[in-house]
Amino acid sequence: MSSRGENRADPNATDSYDKIYPLQESVRFYDKSAPEYDKRNGSKYGKTFGRIFEMVMGHRQLSGGESICDLGGGTGYLLRSFQHLRPNWVNVDLSSNMLSIFKKNFEDYPSKQTRMLDLKGPYYLQESDFFDVVVVNFVLSSMAGTLNFSSILNYMKPNALLVIGDNYYSYVLDNVTYGFKNIEGEKIGIKPKPMYEEDIIVQATNAGFEHLARELVTIDDKPYSQIHVFKIKAQSA
Repeated sequence: MSSRGENRADPNATDSYDKIYPLQESVRFYDKSAPEYDKRNGSKYGKTFGRIFEMVMGHRQLSGGESICDLGGGTGYLLRSFQHLRPNWVNVDLSSNMLSIFKKNFEDYPSKQTRMLDLKGPYYLQESDFFDVVVVNFVLSSMAGTLNFSSILNYMKPNALLVIGDNYYSYVLDNVTYGFKNIEGEKIGIKPKPMYEEDIIVQATNAGFEHLARELVTIDDKPYSQIHVFKIKAQSA
């Protein structure tokens, strides 16, 4: 199978793949690619992670010790941007291998928890969870179903932020496969869904959020990813 390759660090890469996992099997893909995942984050792919931190701080100046939930957090690369603030961090993912690497990467970080849960379900946190920031980064495009946005409201403090980062549709239309070149001797990939900003905003606002800000992250002056910041919509009197 041949396609114009995507490794999010080289938009012009062309490659063939031994196996393309359907989105219904994306957990198998991420379980297999987990050992190589952080290497990818260190390239241009990681630019989105850094901007998420900056946008959070621009809308709520964190002072340290806040509670942050990373839904679909994988190996926890995003925590590197927030780590100096010592937040209480909950990393939720359905890939056991991703969570294992997260635990290893942050073995000495005291304020962390992991949850291996499916984000498509109605309940993927605990009743005692209340967060200052909830992040959903490069998750929606890898899900066969849709995220239950309404459920997130149950776990947010009144002044909390919801931050959504994902691909920008035009980039994925040009680079249809996200893959790794040598995983157990195979070239494996998935085909993320192209994410349209209107769809993200409508889904979140319909669930009870108010859109605060949007930013495009560019590579070579072309949109690569998008970041949206939301807060809980004020209730009418």
